[in-house]
Amino acid sequence: QGWTATDTYENGNHVGQELFGREKAIHRTSFEDAVNAKPPILCPMVNYVVRTHIKADVPRRKGEDYRPSELQKVIQHQARDKMAVEMLANHRDEYTGIKFSEQNSVFYCVGVKHAETMAEKLNEKFGAGYAVSVSGETPKDELENIMKRYADPKDPLKAITNADLLIEGWDAPCTSLCFMLRPTKSPILAEQTGGRAMRLDPDNPKKVAYIMTFWDDNMPDMVTFGEVAGGYYMGLNQEQDVMP
Repeated sequence: QGWTATDTYENGNHVGQELFGREKAIHRTSFEDAVNAKPPILCPMVNYVVRTHIKADVPRRKGEDYRPSELQKVIQHQARDKMAVEMLANHRDEYTGIKFSEQNSVFYCVGVKHAETMAEKLNEKFGAGYAVSVSGETPKDELENIMKRYADPKDPLKAITNADLLIEGWDAPCTSLCFMLRPTKSPILAEQTGGRAMRLDPDNPKKVAYIMTFWDDNMPDMVTFGEVAGGYYMGLNQEQDVMP
């Protein structure tokens, strides 16, 4: 048997085809099924597409994700990071009253330097200790301490920024916000990053996950979490139109 949360490979084959030569999976659970299960498997979600109106001059290559070196041209626009900071600072869900700045958030960035810069901007806005950046170079004991602080509601640490570290196997149920600042064409990456915010939290039974995908102009082949979630939206399905 093969069990996985992300059953599709980059080549389009699902895990059954790759491992066993089967054309169909024995069983599949959609995001909608997982949210509505009794008891639920995942928490409800709200998907946002944040239109930056920043022109992305990146090559279009079929079957290959954007390269970090190419995305540097996109993230060099400081207005883009500012949008994320201001959205975190000022947004409140009109239906639940949830204030974004009071929730635990994870930021997926383009490279280690971008993650470090993002953490600096968050600390400038919300105060020292609000955010920290992590990478593959972060010592294991230090990373474990950061995760403990992050899960402690009394600790000021509310945001973690990273490049490609906190994707597979990372489990932080307290996370309810995901800022996808790294454009991707990979359905797997979009699913893995957004899904980090949908873990059930025993300390917050009414938890709602919010996934913000930043979409730049001239990137029609980009993939959002809402797409891989099967078009399923719980609550508000809103496209933010944010001007630099």
